[in-house]
Amino acid sequence: MRTKTPARIDVVRKEEKEAHLIAFIRRDLESARARCSSVGAATSAREYTLVVRSLQSPVASALIALATELAGDAIGVRVIVVQPVLGADVALAQTAHAALLSVVREVRVLRDIRFLDAHEQLWLDADTAWIGDCMRREPGKRDAYECYASDNSVLALWASTSFERLWRQGELLAIGVTPEPAPAEAAMVEPDGVCAGAIAQAEPLGAVEAATRH
Repeated sequence: MRTKTPARIDVVRKEEKEAHLIAFIRRDLESARARCSSVGAATSAREYTLVVRSLQSPVASALIALATELAGDAIGVRVIVVQPVLGADVALAQTAHAALLSVVREVRVLRDIRFLDAHEQLWLDADTAWIGDCMRREPGKRDAYECYASDNSVLALWASTSFERLWRQGELLAIGVTPEPAPAEAAMVEPDGVCAGAIAQAEPLGAVEAATRH
């Protein structure tokens, strides 16, 4: 029986964030390989889920760095990108993101600005998940909140349920197709006052949705 380990909350330097995430994901890969080896079974297909503000975010970069290992272990990834700016930073056709194509199964985009108050998250299995900082905070510009949860089925369930609810609201993105440039007026994010008003009018989040909020 697996024991529940309290989630570990850290404030980390942005320079260390990607390395920590790579180590966290690699531990899951090694653990899964060890379990398969112990019963003499081949690595079985699995799926990770990712909610991210940008494909430039450290958590996306960590998956890109491990793409070869993920593909070798038959792990696919479903990705949600929260991006209100039409056509901005969501194409997987770019060379910098090409490594993801070997493992990404489907990408959906959320354009409602209210979702920027959610947190980035990576779900690995029923007991393992990572919760990152609020998406309104640029991960490359400041130190940020993180929560690493191993052997924590409660937090992992929250992350999984939150992902599926967001997934149903997402707009399908064609993988490997660069979107047409959006008109200048359409590419603008609404002013702060409008953003604040929209958020204030949003329905209160339930316990599951709130799992990715401060």
